[in-house]
Amino acid sequence: MTAMAQDADALPPDLSETALTQALEDRFHQEIVEAALGIVGQYLDRVEVARSEAEARHAALEEQVRQTLAAATADQDGEAESRPESSDPSLTAQVAALQQELEAAGRMLAESEAHAEARLAALEQERAETAKALGANEARAAAQTQALRQELEAAGRMLAESEASAGARITALQQECEDAAKALAAGEARAAAQAQAMRQEREDAAKALATSEEHAAAQGRRAEETQSRLQEALVELAALRQQASSRSPASEPQAVGPDAELVASLRAQNAKLQAQLAKFQEIWERVNG
Repeated sequence: MTAMAQDADALPPDLSETALTQALEDRFHQEIVEAALGIVGQYLDRVEVARSEAEARHAALEEQVRQTLAAATADQDGEAESRPESSDPSLTAQVAALQQELEAAGRMLAESEAHAEARLAALEQERAETAKALGANEARAAAQTQALRQELEAAGRMLAESEASAGARITALQQECEDAAKALAAGEARAAAQAQAMRQEREDAAKALATSEEHAAAQGRRAEETQSRLQEALVELAALRQQASSRSPASEPQAVGPDAELVASLRAQNAKLQAQLAKFQEIWERVNG
């Protein structure tokens, strides 16, 4: 697990998850094959030791057989005159057993060598196939890494273009905000000036209205005084008519001379004053609600 973690740290950082998993699996498989090859190497070492021991034992057996045969030959030569037709059965059986053991050891040695060579060949084939697959996986991972690098470069370019576009848009929006703030300030200044002008107009209108009300009140008072004098004049005129009618009851009372002109003038002035009074009263009512 530690070796796999180190392999994972040693891998390129821009691999995709699938490529990373495949690469780790390939590295793990390679480690397994290398470990198996190490075990086979140890097995071959033990086989070599066993073969050396078997060869030594074979040599010892050969030497023992040779010595036994030599001793048997010497014994047979020494006893040939007394027992020319006789032989030692135990020595013959021992020689035969040694020869069988020697043959069995040779067969076991040959079988062990054949099995080890076959296993070694299989492992070599598996290692070659693993190396080939690992090379293909590395090539595929390199291609995927190149593709991912190109995608990252394209994404980086797109991000840079987006940032540039966003920066230009932000600058334009900031300019629009500044222009809007200036326009708002100018609008507020115009509105303040208009409000001040409207307040001044209201104040001027109020002053004019107060002046008009005072003037109208003064004119009304003057009209009332004039009407009062006119009423008094009319009363005096009626008294004069009464006096004139008492002097000449048969005739129609008419004002003649200066009196007729005075009466006409007073009537005209009265009508004018009545019209002005009505106009002032209308203005007064409209102003006061």
